[in-house]
Amino acid sequence: MKRTFVLILAILALATTMSAATTDVNGKWKIIWPAPGKPNMVTLAVDKNRFIDGVYSSDDGEQCPVKGMLIFDDGVYLAIACGKFTITMDGKFSPDNDQEITGTYTSGQFPSGKFTMEKQVCLLPEGCK
Repeated sequence: MKRTFVLILAILALATTMSAATTDVNGKWKIIWPAPGKPNMVTLAVDKNRFIDGVYSSDDGEQCPVKGMLIFDDGVYLAIACGKFTITMDGKFSPDNDQEITGTYTSGQFPSGKFTMEKQVCLLPEGCK
């Protein structure tokens, strides 16, 4: 009985570790909007309570604050507040690609639609811009 309990705890710990690895939103992401929208970059950081802070680079170069949170183990909610517009985004990690998030967005200033976010991975030792 004691061995079974220890085994179950080990499996749960491993599952939690594996789950956390697939929901790593920390870093730079490219947001792809429907045409005729241009892609935009966003940098995100998650704290221990699953809250997200970040910075969104708008088309005109404005650096806009981003707030949000992780939803369960596979989703994100983001709110972007720029001077001329706001956008809320609700997305999920792709089941076969933890470097991609897809979902829907709404804005009072733009038509609602779908988005895709692609994580930007830098392999250069000197870093990427």
